[in-house]
Amino acid sequence: MPADYATNELWSQAVRSPYPRIIPENAQPRTIGPISGAPTLEVGFPLAYDDAELKWVPWTASGTSNTNIIKGFIYPVDVDTDATKDVLGIVMLRGEIHYDDIIIPSGEAEADLKAALRDGPLARGLIIRGLEEVR
Repeated sequence: MPADYATNELWSQAVRSPYPRIIPENAQPRTIGPISGAPTLEVGFPLAYDDAELKWVPWTASGTSNTNIIKGFIYPVDVDTDATKDVLGIVMLRGEIHYDDIIIPSGEAEADLKAALRDGPLARGLIIRGLEEVR
């Protein structure tokens, strides 16, 4: 090994993502609206765009104003939300994500999440791997 390479600059360490099954093609800063209880949204958390509030919000199966349509995922870092203010977070808008890396939001059923993932993210450039019976 050349003398000018530090241990933390080795190829295997410098390019490995902590989330190897999430491969973004387009991730951009987006405004995430206030969320009751101010939870931390972890990497892989599904988001929807609220057409009424014009902000990104957690996906919910029973949502209105298109909040029941998954349009992105939190990536590459967790987002600390606020109960009263908007926050800025990075949202993966296009790319690949493995089903096992998707966070099921609190209060939502896994069956509803699977149904939402089968019903359209591919049309928006989101490829879901590891999900059986994808349409």
